[in-house]
Amino acid sequence: MLAIVGAVLMLSLAMHPELRLLLPILDAVGLETLLMVLGAQTLALCSSWLRPMLIAAWKRVAPWLARFAQVVFASASGRNACAFLDRQLERNSGVLGEYLWVHAGRVSSKR
Repeated sequence: MLAIVGAVLMLSLAMHPELRLLLPILDAVGLETLLMVLGAQTLALCSSWLRPMLIAAWKRVAPWLARFAQVVFASASGRNACAFLDRQLERNSGVLGEYLWVHAGRVSSKR
């Protein structure tokens, strides 16, 4: 589906006389980069009305998420999953992962 959308976008750019000059640039940097830039621009334009809505939604959802995390991590399966993720982060994620693992251990030991 995404390939079809990308092909239609490329064809529409190729048919437009002024935008056809973008095709070599898109070929060099990729369609994903163009979509990322367009998404960032849309977010920048819509942030004035989107930000208050997201903050209000977060204030409603955050207490439920905190309670859910307490219940899950209090259970035995939650502790096992947390220990598994700790081991994976420690062993398989390089220097940055080890730093995060040590920092997360300090934060969880303060609880």
